[in-house]
Amino acid sequence: PQTIRLRLRYAKAFEKKPGQNRVAIAAPKSPVHRWTVRVPQPGVQIQIEPMVALSDRSSTGNEQPPAPPISQVQALVGAADEVIISWTAQREGAIDMEALITSDATHQVLISDGVMRTRSTIQFSISRAPVAELTLQVPADHKIIHVYDPNIRKWSVREAEGAQLVRIELFEPVEGLQSVQLELEHFFDSSSGAAELDVPLVEAREVGRQQGAVLLALASDLRLEIISRTGLMQTDAADFPRSLQQMEWNQAYRYAAVPYALRLRVEKLHPRIRVRQLTELLVEPQGLRSTWSIALHIEDAGIFTLPLHIPDGWKVTAVRGEAIAEGQPASVKGFHGEPAEDGQQLMVALTGKGQGDLGLVVELEAPLPSDSDLNSAGSTAALQFRLPQVAAPEVERVDGWAVVYAPESLRVSSGELDGARSVAVSEALQELGSRAPTSNSPVRPILAVTHAARPAMLPLQAERRNPYVVVRQILMVDVEPGVAHFTNQLHYEIQYSSLESLRIDLPETIAALVQNASSTIRETPITPPPQDLADGYVAWEMRGESELIGPQTITLRWQTALPNLAVGERQRIDLPRIVPQGVERLSGQILIQRAETLDAIPSSDASGLRPIDPARDVWPEASQFAAARALEFYGPWTLGLELTRYELEDVKRTSIERAVARVVATRSGQLSYQLLYRLRSARQRLALQLPADAQFDADPVRIDGVPVELQKGQGGDYFIPLGGQDPDQAFVIELRYVREADTDQISLPVFPEEPAVQQVYLAIYLPKEWRPVHFQGPWTPEFTWRHSTNLALRPVPAVSERGLTNWVASDQKKSSIREFPTDGVMYLFSSLRPAPPPEGDLRLWIVNVYAWNGFWFTALVLIGLALMRASLATRLAAMVALLGLLLASGLVAPLLAAQWTDLPLALGVMLVGLAWFAQGAASGLQAVRRWRPPPDANPQPQHSDGVTEVPSPEGSAPGAGPVFEAEVHQSETGDGDESETETNSDAEDQGGRS
Repeated sequence: PQTIRLRLRYAKAFEKKPGQNRVAIAAPKSPVHRWTVRVPQPGVQIQIEPMVALSDRSSTGNEQPPAPPISQVQALVGAADEVIISWTAQREGAIDMEALITSDATHQVLISDGVMRTRSTIQFSISRAPVAELTLQVPADHKIIHVYDPNIRKWSVREAEGAQLVRIELFEPVEGLQSVQLELEHFFDSSSGAAELDVPLVEAREVGRQQGAVLLALASDLRLEIISRTGLMQTDAADFPRSLQQMEWNQAYRYAAVPYALRLRVEKLHPRIRVRQLTELLVEPQGLRSTWSIALHIEDAGIFTLPLHIPDGWKVTAVRGEAIAEGQPASVKGFHGEPAEDGQQLMVALTGKGQGDLGLVVELEAPLPSDSDLNSAGSTAALQFRLPQVAAPEVERVDGWAVVYAPESLRVSSGELDGARSVAVSEALQELGSRAPTSNSPVRPILAVTHAARPAMLPLQAERRNPYVVVRQILMVDVEPGVAHFTNQLHYEIQYSSLESLRIDLPETIAALVQNASSTIRETPITPPPQDLADGYVAWEMRGESELIGPQTITLRWQTALPNLAVGERQRIDLPRIVPQGVERLSGQILIQRAETLDAIPSSDASGLRPIDPARDVWPEASQFAAARALEFYGPWTLGLELTRYELEDVKRTSIERAVARVVATRSGQLSYQLLYRLRSARQRLALQLPADAQFDADPVRIDGVPVELQKGQGGDYFIPLGGQDPDQAFVIELRYVREADTDQISLPVFPEEPAVQQVYLAIYLPKEWRPVHFQGPWTPEFTWRHSTNLALRPVPAVSERGLTNWVASDQKKSSIREFPTDGVMYLFSSLRPAPPPEGDLRLWIVNVYAWNGFWFTALVLIGLALMRASLATRLAAMVALLGLLLASGLVAPLLAAQWTDLPLALGVMLVGLAWFAQGAASGLQAVRRWRPPPDANPQPQHSDGVTEVPSPEGSAPGAGPVFEAEVHQSETGDGDESETETNSDAEDQGGRS
């Protein structure tokens, strides 16, 4: 091993701050460093970081030698990337030149309730010589809280000439800038509401020039008034640095020299409160309950506690904040009561300062006076209700309303109002809205008043109303062969007050038969009978488990035997009348239900009854009773029923109201069927007969869109299960199948049970080249022939495909019908109650439209060409015959007659007509060309009347010239008759030679 000693010399500038110097050195890394630090000043404290051990080498042992000229320490330092050495410089000796000091101060004065706090920041500017001490003078009545700056070693206070002198010692003498922060506090008496204060004058001693600013800020609940000021100039707080603008200042001043003076008057602001309140009082037989809604508007200052005056006898059950009118809910921390005159003082504590618009709700309750009882009928109670008030002295205005509520069982009236006047209920509730106490029974507003700040008294007189009993009686009679069942329901509505018992009178003839079916009410015969009991009646007392009030129902049932009646025999029965006693209003209904073989008709001597509609006018309590007749009464009544027995006649149990059949004929010889039936049926299964060659697809039968299984029975019959269908509700059956058959005969399914079938539509879809020219069967065409834009003949059905679906199914059920693919042209037929096959089949004669039109087109052309050499009369006869054939076919076969108007046949007729016209025109033109006028060799003498005399040939002299013979040929054309004269000369050679 070898020891190597390395000696390095560093030079580094250190940081010099007031009171402390500091330098950081990055030494070579080693587990342990030993440092020796020397400072060429005596008495300097030296610190090293990080440090393991430190020893001061300035002195040894217990000797006290003179202070060495240097300060030295030795330290052991662990492994560290950087070593920090700091020391405090010793105060330097004074210089003979006197220091020049100026100051610039900012005094922030904060005034709140009972205390004024001042924070002064003084910036000293020192030149010519360093300064080690500073002295400040502050008023004697201000407590010095703190003096702070990093270069301040210590500070002390002493009294001097009615002021306080603060002596500040610095760590290091300063030449340049030195800052000092001073905090003062002054307490004053604010109990009187106003106080006069002097802003503290903070003055630096031995300072040449002093200037600065004074900033004042007051709490929100204080008001400031300037009494006097000296040496201060008011300025705008916005001119100060941004760091001072974070707070809102009430006043801002500047001063250029000291002393200055500023005297203030500080007055505490008291809150101004406007109150709007609504007191809602509910008077019940059990006691009083009230909801007090308070809307507060607090200005100028906030409150932390709200005192409320609660009248004597009331108990506070809840206090909560709630949004009332435009206010926010008050944040309630708690409440407690304190004794007060005529009641208690309720102190409501808020979680924070309450200001602005706040809402508060107080719930109260109180018992009735001890000498009052409103539980029994006719009892009365005198009530004196004093309205609660907001007891804060800061309340400037009160707008109050009060509303009194009571149930129907109480009659409440008011006496002479004290401090209030009556208003409408709507006006009282308009401002704040109702928050009335809830009740199990309906309540109604009785009284509404308005009041101001003066305590208001509401004298009330409450009386329990006598019971008011309303009865609705329902007598249900079910007449069957041999027995009549009776059910009598008495629906009581007992209002206002309760009853211990009820009384009903029953005829003696049924008293032993009547059974009480009421579970909570028991009956007891009244003995001895009451004096007002009618002859032939028995009185019953009906009692419940407790007193009877509100809705109560008594149900009585019994039955009486009837003789067996023969067919057509009549029997009279008198209905017993049960009379409820002690009621103010009675109304009732009598409902009569009978068996199918019996008819019950009210007797002619019935009285006090009026017939009503059993389907619409029956009360809801008896809506499940299927009554055939119904009567109503409002007083005494008598009724006898005339019973007659009849024999039942079997009727059809299935009715097919509407049916639509769609049949698609394919070129491959198949017929695809879709049948839609809208029907009602009371059967469990519906029998159906289909053609033997019918082939079914998946889910061939659906009821209202739900697939059902098609059941097959004996003999090839099928059955459609109808379980779960209401006989009174119509439903839609959809049936699909395919047949290998021709289109010359369309057959529909047969219902062997012969249901009542109404109207049926049959839509047949044929390929576009197929066309029916004739039909047979009990069917009516429901289409017309029209020409399209290209003059082609097409059928137009009277009802569209969608219209057929809507017609057979209701709006709720048409969506359940599956889509049925169709192709070709639809021909629509209809029938009313069609007969079963084969009489009810639709037979069609179908032709190929192209072959049909080609045949008749060719026939027309050939006939027209054949008649071209015929005479006009022959042609006219042919045309008349063709027209007669068309008219006859229209009467016998309308479909056939319509085909003559098709485009190819019309073109054939037009072509023949054009040929005939062309022939006539050509013949006429040829005649015109052949005609020549005769030569005028021998002019004939002319009479005076212009007539030329022509001599006859016989009278001609020989040698007079050639003789002409004229032959006339008649030619008929389509345009009329023309004569063509052709002259032949027998003596052509003679004429030529002559």
